[in-house]
Amino acid sequence: TLFTFDKLSKDSELTIFRAVGLSFKRIIAPVLVLSVIVTWLCFVTGDKLIPYSVNKKNAIKYFTKAVELMPKSQPILYRWNWCATRLCLAQAYEKTNQKDKAIQICNETLKVYPNFKYMKNTYLPSLKK
Repeated sequence: TLFTFDKLSKDSELTIFRAVGLSFKRIIAPVLVLSVIVTWLCFVTGDKLIPYSVNKKNAIKYFTKAVELMPKSQPILYRWNWCATRLCLAQAYEKTNQKDKAIQICNETLKVYPNFKYMKNTYLPSLKK
């Protein structure tokens, strides 16, 4: 919003708006309405949606189900989805203080797809610390 009004001011468009008879209230009204809408959306997201997304036990349940539904012997694109889902599962286990289970998931994933560099070189070593 500030950048928009700065640009309008630099291009003398605010002066033009005032010259054609628009009051300051009329110029600022759409900005205020949009600000109220964005604020409301942020509140709803933070208050209603985020508490459901931080439930790691449910995340473990759903990631496990997703992994079961994805066969390992698929083309490379789907194999990547399988590996990424397993990584999310390992991270959920880590967040619920089940590091041993997270390490087990990583090791099983690397047996199937040993070229998963992030898991192999970054994530798994940080788990083992």
